[in-house]
Amino acid sequence: MMDYSYFRDNFHLPDLPRQIDEQIKAVREFLSVSSLSLLQKQDLACSFRSYSNNITLSNIVCANTMVQIALNETLRTEAPRFNKKLFEEATEFALTQTENHSDFLPAIRDRFLDAGVVLVVLPNLKNSGINGATKKVGNRLLLMVNDRRHYADTFWFTLFHEIGHIMSGDYGVTFSENKDKSESEADLYAQRMLIPEDAYTAFLSETDEFTEKTIREFSKQINRDPGIVFGRLQNDGKIPYTEAVLGNRLRHKYKVRIDR
Repeated sequence: MMDYSYFRDNFHLPDLPRQIDEQIKAVREFLSVSSLSLLQKQDLACSFRSYSNNITLSNIVCANTMVQIALNETLRTEAPRFNKKLFEEATEFALTQTENHSDFLPAIRDRFLDAGVVLVVLPNLKNSGINGATKKVGNRLLLMVNDRRHYADTFWFTLFHEIGHIMSGDYGVTFSENKDKSESEADLYAQRMLIPEDAYTAFLSETDEFTEKTIREFSKQINRDPGIVFGRLQNDGKIPYTEAVLGNRLRHKYKVRIDR
């Protein structure tokens, strides 16, 4: 159920072709678990929010794996006690960084850390089926997101979706197919934070067609990356998902690389 190349390529575990027992040992030691079979347990390290019946055992194993990696990183990281007011200020700062595609991550990671939130951004593990997770770890908080969909706008939406869960005190793993009330509320939080609702409503009422020019102008007005506006318009059915040319002009792609 687990792709050993994920650990080899991203975390520099040794290349062990066809040596299954050695692969198991290496991954077990890397994750700091006594047995990989523990990863089959629902809610192993972090509560799974309600999810659809389409979630498989493979999804559970891979989701637990990603959470375990993030948890270990959090335990290695010194952080102060979680301070909600400082975190609210840090999230406002994060909103100023959506166009800073090259340097945003260290900047927001440091601000989150000052507020007692350890931000862990991971490459997606195939079959995990999750976008992110939040968890209390002692007096600090873990906030994990991945690069599952690769686009910058979906990264920012996922980040603020998980921030929404933290603000409401709702901790756990977000499966991509989960559509319960808490997920809908976190979606709404992310939408409103990334694009002010009043400004968006005015934009829709004043714009005859959604072109590169009109989207860039509105994005500049609200100080957001144009890809975020494009993604919202697609989500709201204003632009078809088949519109690839405009998307390529407006959207950036993110791919996580782990430096060790």
